[in-house]
Amino acid sequence: MTLLPASVRLAALAALLPAAAGAQGALAAPEPAAAGGGSSLRALVAAPADGPVAVDGRLDDPAWQGAAVAGDFVQRRPAAGRPASQRSEARVLYADDAVYVGMRLYDTGADSVAATLGRRDFGGFSDWAHVLIDSYHDRRTAFRFSVNPAGVKSDAFVSGDDEEEEDVGWDAVWDAAAARDSLGWTVEMRIPLSQLRFAAGEGTWGIQFARDVARRRERSLWAPAAPEQNGYVSRFGELRGLRVRPRRRLETVPYVVGRVEREPGDAADPFHRARGGSGSLGADLRYGLTSDLTLTATLNPDFGQVEADPSEVNLTAFETFLAERRPFFVEGQDIFQLELAEAPWIHGTEALFYSRRIGRAPRGSAPADALYADQPEMTTLLGAAKLSGRTAGGWSVGLLGAVTGEEEAEYVTPAGARESTTVEPLTAYTMARVSRDFRAGLGALGGVYTATRRALDDGSRPLPAAAYVGGVDGRVRVGGGNWDVAGALLGSHLGGSAEAIDAVVRGPVHRFQRPDAAHLDHRPGRTSLSGLSAMGSVTKNGGGNWRGAVAAHLVTPGFDANDMGYHTGSDFARGHLLLGYQRMQPGRFRRWWGWWNSWSAWTFGGERMLTGTQLNANLELHSLWEASAVLRRDQSALSPTALRGGPALLTPGRTRLGWTVSSDRRQPLRVTGSTTLTWGDQGDRVARIAPAAVYRPSARAELTLQPALQWNRDRAQWLRNLGDGAEPVHLVGDLRQTTASVTTRLDYTFTPDLSFQLYAQPFVSSGRYEALREVREPRARAFGERFRTYAPDQAWREGERYRVDRDGDGEADLSLADPAFGVRELNSTAVLRWEFRPGSSLFVVWSHRRSGDGEYADADLWDDARELWALPSRDVLLVKWSHWLGW
Repeated sequence: MTLLPASVRLAALAALLPAAAGAQGALAAPEPAAAGGGSSLRALVAAPADGPVAVDGRLDDPAWQGAAVAGDFVQRRPAAGRPASQRSEARVLYADDAVYVGMRLYDTGADSVAATLGRRDFGGFSDWAHVLIDSYHDRRTAFRFSVNPAGVKSDAFVSGDDEEEEDVGWDAVWDAAAARDSLGWTVEMRIPLSQLRFAAGEGTWGIQFARDVARRRERSLWAPAAPEQNGYVSRFGELRGLRVRPRRRLETVPYVVGRVEREPGDAADPFHRARGGSGSLGADLRYGLTSDLTLTATLNPDFGQVEADPSEVNLTAFETFLAERRPFFVEGQDIFQLELAEAPWIHGTEALFYSRRIGRAPRGSAPADALYADQPEMTTLLGAAKLSGRTAGGWSVGLLGAVTGEEEAEYVTPAGARESTTVEPLTAYTMARVSRDFRAGLGALGGVYTATRRALDDGSRPLPAAAYVGGVDGRVRVGGGNWDVAGALLGSHLGGSAEAIDAVVRGPVHRFQRPDAAHLDHRPGRTSLSGLSAMGSVTKNGGGNWRGAVAAHLVTPGFDANDMGYHTGSDFARGHLLLGYQRMQPGRFRRWWGWWNSWSAWTFGGERMLTGTQLNANLELHSLWEASAVLRRDQSALSPTALRGGPALLTPGRTRLGWTVSSDRRQPLRVTGSTTLTWGDQGDRVARIAPAAVYRPSARAELTLQPALQWNRDRAQWLRNLGDGAEPVHLVGDLRQTTASVTTRLDYTFTPDLSFQLYAQPFVSSGRYEALREVREPRARAFGERFRTYAPDQAWREGERYRVDRDGDGEADLSLADPAFGVRELNSTAVLRWEFRPGSSLFVVWSHRRSGDGEYADADLWDDARELWALPSRDVLLVKWSHWLGW
């Protein structure tokens, strides 16, 4: 915390402390609240299943008659603490191999129950019945099983003692059914013990029952947990009287994939095949090594049914962070995650483990003068395995290993010879994560280690031969459970050839070659790079309506975790303050909340690289319309990366205003309007309009349209650094860019086990430069002093290149390719999914892609759209069959 001035720290804490008055003493465990304001823990005794239970959604089996009933549900929202508007009851039975859950959901408006059909795990408008089981009884994690009145299933793994921290990629193999009648509806679930993780001899689990009433947008809980209280799983009730034993679990899902594709190309290209087909075999495996630890492995995995990534034009120095959609990596990722930013909602997502690194697109390529090339699109993932679990003693363990194959690109030289080059080496990835809970889950202390090792040869692109990151992290909940204290200390080390390390330190994360940064150690010939990252925070997450946080983050210039993680910068010391107020009880509004953030950052050389503040406001009306607004101000500061290795450039201040309004989601048509305006102090402008519409013509179908239109003017968009002399020239341009896209999703569900999804996104973007400029005084405050703008007779176009006459003698001194661009893309995927038995599926997938890059084309969107449909397309048809086997 020493990164923030003492006066600032004390002022922030003084603002937060009044709201914590009356909190319990440090390290005291939060006591779950009971209905009526008491402090007794709710408990339910499970009954043995005396006789068979048919999972048909009807609670008419004799076994249910002797089961204890959990009732008296209490609202969590909108009116926290008040009795639920509709009566609910839950029962639990257990057998040698499974736990059974039955729920009766009474409804005074039985005809108004929302029974929407959707594919598994869909999050659309519907009533839901949930059971959450903390079988570890660690008061931090739980398995969620949910069913809606149409029999659609959803499941997830909840972590971090937080309702919002759900891993929906976790898919268990279980049975469920629902039935409707004049009293409302009923649910039966059969959850095999093999799908849960629990310690031997433990007869008590944490449990929570929940219900969503869609038309009221109401959630009620059996064990009350008010939204102003910190913690979620820690406030569950208890399921007692269990007489179950964990079993060794073995599950395997073999699969076969067939693929046919058609792709246009040059008939003279020896690598081109207009049509082709292929097939492959693979398998996923899960094995319970002990009652606590599970081994998950995938061999020759196929991810063909994954939705396409969205299109974009990225003009920054940093790669785009893309969400993980591959099932093997999505499932269980909570154990392996460690954030590298103290405030990701401001500074962006950064993580120690970024699974998209594994199987990424090769970073090498065929020589630029190759006539033709066969370049692999992705690196082959040969296999991956995970060992994960939690022990009865409070230990959490995660170990992941993956191997990707060597990839080569074949090409034809200008002389006509066929050759090949390595574009990605054989690489092994390892991650280990371990932590130990203490004080009944109120705190944890852990360690983490990642390693990336490459088998390099002389033909490989210069990459580090090895990259390691290790460190410790911890958290503790104090002040009656309302305050969280957290921190992490990490160290990194890269090793490799001098050429590889030099490429890293000259890259966008470090920029050691900056001429004005004496504190950066740019030593040619180094074969290693090391650094540290440290961050800490104190956050008020519960107790009353006030919230707040004080956080600091320090990263030395040499820290680099990008071989297995994702972060966009080093060399900074950053501080962050947050203060918020939330009102979750209905009053004038159904609920509302607001936040204030402020942050600053400096390089280790004392350069102020960031200062900003932001206000957020959100409200929900009683009509269930929603609105939000954000006002952000970034002060002028020095950017060490704007000139891509040149000196730090002063970036002028800018103001951003955005707002979003959404209509009532209970209606068949829900519309959302979203607008963002940004204006810079020296002429930069961004305007973005992004409306959306969700239409449900029936309980089976849902259509989503999300058009977006953006105009951008950047008066100093970086173009090139030219010249090898003592005074290189840094060129920027006055960019005018127009971008449009329409993201479309169509979901149609025939039955809870048979569904069809269509995703499509046409995307066009055009950019031109109205003027070229060179940097004169990079830290000057006046725009005219900071840049020199070339007159029309000093910068002219010849063919596809620009010529620049810097000294006015009529002769070109510099030359660069015309930076204007035009991008046209259409990505679409259609998926038919049939889960013909629990855990076993048939996928039929068709993907379609059209793309073309060209010159700036006057940004006529209608012409761009017509041109898009005239582009050649690539089509792929994939069929995947998988079958679950369990013992």
